[in-house]
Amino acid sequence: MIAFILGRQPEIGLAELQAVYKKEPRLIASNVALLDISSQTALASSKRLGAIVKIIQVVNKKFTVSKSNLTTLCRQLFNNVDGKITLGVSYYDPRASKRSAISLGQELQSILKGLGHSTRLLPTNNAVLGAATILHNGLSGQNPKKIELNFIKTSDQASLCVGRTIYIQDIDAYTFRDRRRPRRDARNGMLPPKLAQTMINLAVHASKSGQIQEANLLDPFCGTGVVLQEAALMGMDVFGTDLNPDMVNNTKININWLNRMLHLDVTPNLAIGDATTFDWKSWASPDKINLIATETYLGRAYTTPPAADELKYNITACNIIIDKFLANISKQLPSGCGLCIGVPVWFVRDHIHHLPCTNQLDSHRFINQTDGANLIYHRPDQIVGRELLVLQKR
Repeated sequence: MIAFILGRQPEIGLAELQAVYKKEPRLIASNVALLDISSQTALASSKRLGAIVKIIQVVNKKFTVSKSNLTTLCRQLFNNVDGKITLGVSYYDPRASKRSAISLGQELQSILKGLGHSTRLLPTNNAVLGAATILHNGLSGQNPKKIELNFIKTSDQASLCVGRTIYIQDIDAYTFRDRRRPRRDARNGMLPPKLAQTMINLAVHASKSGQIQEANLLDPFCGTGVVLQEAALMGMDVFGTDLNPDMVNNTKININWLNRMLHLDVTPNLAIGDATTFDWKSWASPDKINLIATETYLGRAYTTPPAADELKYNITACNIIIDKFLANISKQLPSGCGLCIGVPVWFVRDHIHHLPCTNQLDSHRFINQTDGANLIYHRPDQIVGRELLVLQKR
C-alpha cells in the first residue's frame, strides 16, 4: 500500500494518480491518497508526477500512538540496522504543530536508544519536514539507516496511517529546469514544469491508447517551450507552434540549452503559426500527432480585480480565440487523440468565471474526460487561474 502526499490542488493530484497508475485512488485525508500498488510500481513513474509532493510506503494503516506501539514500530523498521540512524518525523494533521512532531521524534529517539541504537533526530520548523531537508539528508531512498517517518491523521480521526518516505519531489531539478532556462517570459505568464508534467499525464490518460510510448505531442501555443521540454524528458517526439516568432525562437534556444545541460538529443519540430488557422496535419506529416498538451491564451493579467465591463471584454476576447482554436484543431486530429488544454478562469469578487466555450466542447467533437470535476490550478492571491480541460477526440 502506497500513500501519496498531494500538492496545493488535491483534485489535480487525484486525477494525475488515476491517469498514471490506472487505478482510482482513495482519499484518506485532505491532501493524502492511497493506492494499492507496490513500491516498485510507484517509483517507476515517480519523476513524472507533477502534482505529487511525496510518496510513502505504508507500514501500518491503523496506528495509535503509545509507547508500546512505537516500540513495535521501531523494532519492525530498525531491528536489523547497524550504525547510527538519521531520523526525520512528519506529522500530517491540521491540528499538529512543530511541537507535536518534535515530541513524537524525541519519543522515538528515546525508544531507539533503549533498543541499542544511536539516533540523530533532524530538527524541524514545522509539523512536516521540508523537501530540502529530506533531499539533502538522503531520507527518501532505500537506506535503512536514513528514514523519514510520516504519521498521517486519517479523515475518520480514529487512527493514523504510518509509513516511510520512498520519494520526494526533486525541487532542485524543477528549479533548474524552470529558472535556469535562458529564455523566460514573465509578462505572458510562466507555466511551471510541474504543471506541464501533470498536463501531459492527463493527456496521455485521455487518449484512446493511454500509452506514453510512441507519443507525438503537439503544443499549439508553445511559448518558451516548457511543455515540449517536459514531454521530451518523458521520451516523446515533440511538435510546437506559436503565433509569435520570438516565442518559437525562445523554445529553440531553451531546448538547445536542455540538450547541453542534460546531455540529451532532442530535436523539436517548430513552426510559426496561428492556432486558430494553422494546418498541423499537413505540416507534421508523415508523423502523426496523437497527443495535445498546451496552455492557451490567458488574456490580460490582473493584479487587482477588474471592473465588470473590463472582465466581460477580456472573457469574450479569450473565448473567441480559444473556440476558434478548438474548431480548427478538432478537424485535424485522429479519433482517440488525448488532449489537456489549460484555459483561463477568473476569480473575481467571490465568483469563478469560466469560458463559455467550455460548455460547448461536444460541438467540436470532444469528449470531456473529467467527469464533471473542475481541475483548476490557482493560487489564493491570483485573479487569473488555469482550468485544465481533459478531452478525447471523438
